[in-house]
Amino acid sequence: MKKKFLNLDWLVPGRPMQTRNVPMTGGVSVSLSGLSVLKIATDDGATCGILLDCAVRRPKMTDVDVVLLSQPDIDHMHGLVPLFGSEESGADETEEADAVCRRRPTLLMTNAAIPLATMAFYSMLLGATETEHEVKTEDVDRAFKRATGLRYREEHVVVSSESLTVTATPYNSGRMVGGAIWRIKVNDVHDIVYAIDFNHKKEMILSGCSMMDLGLGSVRPGLVITSAGSSLGASSPSALRDAVLQTLRNDGNVLIPVDPSGRVLEILMILNAMWEEKRLMYPLLFVGPVVKATLEFARCQLEWMNEDLVKGLGHQQVDNPLALKRVTLCSTEKEAVRIMQQNRGPAVVLAVSDTLEDGPSRNFFARWAGNRRNTVIVLDPKQGSLAERIVQGTGRSKLKMTVSSRVPLQGEELKEYMENKATEKSEKDAVEEMAERDRAKVKRDNVKVIETKRDREPSSVAAAAVAAINADAMEEDGAEDGDGDDTECLIEGFELDEAAAFPMFPDEDDIERTLRTDEYGDIVDMSKLDPSSDPALSQALASEAAAERAPSDDEEDVPTKIERKEVSLQVQAHIEYLHFDGRSDSQSVQTMLTQMAPRSCVVVRGSQDMKAKLAATLVKDLEGLKSNVFVPDDEETVAVDLGSARSVIISDDLYQSMVMHTIGDVEMGWIDAELALDNQLVPARSSQKQGGIFIGDVKLSQLKRALAKASIASEFHAGGLYCQGDILVKRTDRGLAIEGQLSDQYYAIREVMYSQYHIC
Repeated sequence: MKKKFLNLDWLVPGRPMQTRNVPMTGGVSVSLSGLSVLKIATDDGATCGILLDCAVRRPKMTDVDVVLLSQPDIDHMHGLVPLFGSEESGADETEEADAVCRRRPTLLMTNAAIPLATMAFYSMLLGATETEHEVKTEDVDRAFKRATGLRYREEHVVVSSESLTVTATPYNSGRMVGGAIWRIKVNDVHDIVYAIDFNHKKEMILSGCSMMDLGLGSVRPGLVITSAGSSLGASSPSALRDAVLQTLRNDGNVLIPVDPSGRVLEILMILNAMWEEKRLMYPLLFVGPVVKATLEFARCQLEWMNEDLVKGLGHQQVDNPLALKRVTLCSTEKEAVRIMQQNRGPAVVLAVSDTLEDGPSRNFFARWAGNRRNTVIVLDPKQGSLAERIVQGTGRSKLKMTVSSRVPLQGEELKEYMENKATEKSEKDAVEEMAERDRAKVKRDNVKVIETKRDREPSSVAAAAVAAINADAMEEDGAEDGDGDDTECLIEGFELDEAAAFPMFPDEDDIERTLRTDEYGDIVDMSKLDPSSDPALSQALASEAAAERAPSDDEEDVPTKIERKEVSLQVQAHIEYLHFDGRSDSQSVQTMLTQMAPRSCVVVRGSQDMKAKLAATLVKDLEGLKSNVFVPDDEETVAVDLGSARSVIISDDLYQSMVMHTIGDVEMGWIDAELALDNQLVPARSSQKQGGIFIGDVKLSQLKRALAKASIASEFHAGGLYCQGDILVKRTDRGLAIEGQLSDQYYAIREVMYSQYHIC
């Protein structure tokens, strides 16, 4: 085998080792089409299709085996419910239903993301007043019941065949609870990293992500699919606190449009901590259709949050850091308005949704935007949304918008609604009645009438009398139902033992006849268990039932409809844009990618300028590593050849002969080996080491400082470093090279130059 440098810091005898450029069959190629469909193929025809998120409404599902969800927000999963929430129409037969299930790909997400993603869709549907959605809440439930929830770092096998094995493992993305960076392993030797919209900074709820936590070690991934990052640095929590306090002290209201279940948790934590620290009495309201359920689900996900938050559980006055005692949860806009009227002062409202295109946030904006004392704080404006327009100033002067409100039905509309409701109720009752008859028929077909021991009398006259009584009872109760008073029924297959006094499972009437004492021997007074015998108890139960039947204040007494009207709004409120989208900035993305040094990188998200800038920087930083960087268009397909690779095993003899050198956090060494027939690396038959191994990248400026410490003068000229005695040190493709006549000065300069490297 050709001599080469290998990273051996984690190798032990008998453990598989990854080597490159070893001839093998079945090379792996990858294509990314439409910025979302990742196709993995081997030379012998085995394939695997992976849909990376589901951001479009109708994704192309050609040969897709699995869908990976990175973030539990609508931006990353807009098309999931139409894809996974549809029923299998026309699949009544078992074979047809199985075929439909086989055609549907597997949905993979973290188990923490499933409830929060469900709440995001619920909030979008239940709070909709401006947008008509094709899906329903039943479709949402059906879609996420089909999802497979994984723990962080839990490996899931996507495809397993003789020539292709693909596994997917989620890691913490640091942006949202349940958000993930996916590591995709191909044949256990190739690594593909799908990392978009991640956050490296530690926040109040989540710990920042690190690409070093992906378990890659010092192995370069074959492909990294990433986003360009944010063009702006994250705003500090103090900026949010200052903006809120300044408005409140000026007697103004604060509106913060937020997403229903993602980044809003971090904003709530920041504001709740400020309310407790400063003991503020202003109402802090979180308004949305499912805010209460969202907080309940989030409180159950502490295992995914940062360690500081979890450590404080035993030392805080609350049982859960997400209890948020200062935050008032309001399911409806009407409830929030009532609270603000009771307090008669300014308030802070976090309202769904963050686009201002729909939901309570739109109505609060229409109510408050005309007052210059108020402030609207936009955190993550979506492209093309009303929130983006007001941030850019295009909607600051005069804005035409649709405002929706619910009004009760009247006249012909109310009459038609009641008629339709009555028709639906009658149809539903008919279906339930038919279903009850079917269940009764099935029950009759699966029972066997037997006589009990007490009915078996030695006298034939007594037996005839018992039979007559049973016949009369069956006629009174209806012979069709087969429910005689003294008839005992057992499920078919159970036979009554001749020595048994009663059936093992008697009917209710038999229980009342036989159960006269409790387990302690006390006589049971059945009348005391009847509510009608106690007037006080009967009245209490009636009051409780009436209270349950009475509608709450938040429920509508009469059917309603959505009434829309166009309004012309003069925007005079202060518009504050704070960068709290939770994405790493472009400089941080560049640094992390440079450390990973992928063989190929595809930038799929972000503005075109940001993507082009990141690509140019990566090409420059990874110049000596021959990395490929792609910035495809929306419908462009990128093809990447991961090459040939295989796992081999280091033999005991080779492992014992290696000389390892510790360099930083890793150990490195030189091996000269051959690949044996049993897929093991064994010592080469003719081993002859050629010189030393120089590890590191030494700059000429660094060498100049080292020479100065050794009292050797040097100066730059024409791209080289000239030293005493006409010795020249210059940079080549293979590193630093020294030229000059052999002398004591030459060897002294070379010694200083060698000292800047790690040599093994």
